[in-house]
Parts: sequence; structure tokens; C-alpha cells
Amino acid sequence: MNINCFFFVFWQDGEFFASLVNPHKELTDFIVSLTGITQEMVDAAPDADKVFSDLYDFVSQDEGTPEFYCYGNCDKDFCKATFMKMATSFKARCMLGYLRTGLIDYGSIVKTHFGLHNPIGLVKVYNYYKGEENSQRHDALEDAFMLKYVCEKVEENEDEFDAFPEYRAHKAVAKIKA
Repeated sequence: MNINCFFFVFWQDGEFFASLVNPHKELTDFIVSLTGITQEMVDAAPDADKVFSDLYDFVSQDEGTPEFYCYGNCDKDFCKATFMKMATSFKARCMLGYLRTGLIDYGSIVKTHFGLHNPIGLVKVYNYYKGEENSQRHDALEDAFMLKYVCEKVEENEDEFDAFPEYRAHKAVAKIKA
């Protein structure tokens, strides 16, 4: 089960919602080293019902229909698993259901924007726009801010088909498939 969970709603005025979710399980050494999230941090975090009920209330403050973005499909899997195994309150389950069905995979948008054949990692696109090498800690909070930055940059720029040639199908492979 994915415990490295933050959910964000970025509003026009820059406000956002973020929270860890307490999985009520021991973290593996692998997860701790990958994410930097400690057992103490998740033990102090609220449970899924509290987090997603609070997110429901936060989202409900705006009259518009929010859009939620992820990069890849693991967030949809997290929403489904949390809905099935951890969430029991109506508001939390409503929020998780809405998230799962409405979550937009921005990785697909990036792939189209750059005219790529193969998927590309978020940190690679982030580094492209930043013009510097940053490493990724696999921390959902950091990932969310990277994704927000990439979304803004993609929206500011026209299609950028010259970037990332290594993620395009080789011409010989394309001819064979045609």
C-alpha cells in the first residue's frame, strides 16, 4: 500500500491542501530511504477518513469544479486502495471516488506536448524547464510542486518537438511497425 500520500489543490491565490495519510502499518526500510518519510511522521499523521474529509471540505469552499492532476497511474491505485481498505466516512469516500475517476494523468499531456513516443519521467521534464539537474526524492510533496511547475511551463509554451529526442521512436522501428 502506498503511504507516501499528499493531495493538493492549487487555487488561483496559491493556497493548497497537503497531508500525509497514516497507514497504521510499519514502513519498510525501503520506503523510508526512498521517500525520507519516517515512521514517526506517519504515526503523527491523520487517518484516511480525516484527510479526505478535510480535503472534501477544502475543495467545497470554491464554487468551481476542481481538476486534479497526477503523473502516472499510481495515484489512481492509491485512491482505489484507500477507498476499499481505509476510508469509512461518507465525505472521505466521496472525495476518493471523485479523485479516482477525475484524476488527470499529466504524463500523457507532457508526452503529447513534446511529441514523444515513450513516457518521460517528471523530474526529467522539470529539469528541462529549470535548466539544471535536480534529483527526485520520491516525496509526494516535492513531486506535487514539480508537477505544478511543469504544468505551468507546458501551458506557457507551444509544442516543443525538439526536446527529448531519446524518447522518440527510432525511424527504423517506426517503419517496421508501419
